[in-house]
Order: sequence, then structure tokens, then C-alpha cells
Amino acid sequence: MDALIVALRPLRFVGLNPERTALAVALMIRSIPYLLGLFDDARDAARARGVERNVVALLMPMVLGSVAHAERTGEALAARGLGERERAMNLTGMNTGGYVGCGATQLTDGVGEIVMPSRASD
Repeated sequence: MDALIVALRPLRFVGLNPERTALAVALMIRSIPYLLGLFDDARDAARARGVERNVVALLMPMVLGSVAHAERTGEALAARGLGERERAMNLTGMNTGGYVGCGATQLTDGVGEIVMPSRASD
């Protein structure tokens, strides 16, 4: 990651933050094996149900699993104090708590069922 930060330093002049960009690249690379594992699990589950040719049976668990992974990653980043402190709205229109780019709203309960996110502040 340090080598990437050094390589990106000249781009500071156009407003790019090398540290944040290197972190984003590292998180993306770290997520690839997880996403491949999600695909394998979804394919095996679809095959067991006899719907291996159904695109929705493959994509839906992957999308929900990747959103849940993004949420957990975002929570971990926020817990470590990483993220821009700004007022922002996420894709659902709900307040993200002020952190831009720290994950998405959790949609699954870990077994592929859609659940509503709980709000401790209500």
C-alpha cells in the first residue's frame, strides 16, 4: 500500500488524496476473494435447488452478500475513525451518519432474507 501511495502522490495537484485512493484499491483487492466465494456459494445453493440456470438465483445472493460485506467494512472503517465527516445521503436517502463512502445499509440477516435496518436512535 505504501508503494501505491508514493506512486499516487503526484496526483495531489489535481485534488486526489493518495492515502484514501490506496485504501480504496486495497479494499477492492481484499474483496475479490470474498466475492468469488459468494459466487461459489450461490452457485452451489442454486444447483442444490435445481435452479442453476436461473440468473436471479445466482445474482440475488451475491448482491445481498456484497452489500452486507460493504456494510461491515464501512462499520469497521468508521469504528477506526476513517471517513470524511460530511452530511451525506446514501442510496436509500437515509442519513449515513455523516461518513461518506463508509458502506451501504445492511439488507440481509446473513441467510439471504431481507430485513429492515434497526435504528438505535429512534
